[in-house]
Amino acid sequence: GYGTAAGDELMLENAPAEGFSQCLLLLDRQPRIAASQRVLGVGRVAVKLRGGAVRSGQVKSLGYVGSFLSEFSAALELRKLQPKDMTPPMRAILEPKVDLQGD
Repeated sequence: GYGTAAGDELMLENAPAEGFSQCLLLLDRQPRIAASQRVLGVGRVAVKLRGGAVRSGQVKSLGYVGSFLSEFSAALELRKLQPKDMTPPMRAILEPKVDLQGD
């Protein structure tokens, strides 16, 4: 579809019922993450995007990425820990090559 820039939001028509919150969108072939949305009516939403100014253009949704963003954020927090403060499962998340004993 086509999105129209209005201030700091992108207005979209024919939106799916679940909307676009935390979806990866291609706006004129540039990847942007939908940070939040306001429902304007049936099939109409106003989306705020991460990563800069909004402009009008062709929009394609690549789907929900919210879970990935949460996991990535948690991994970044783990990286801030000192190695002595990490448990073996924490270390395995940051260094997947480490084998853990157990089931």
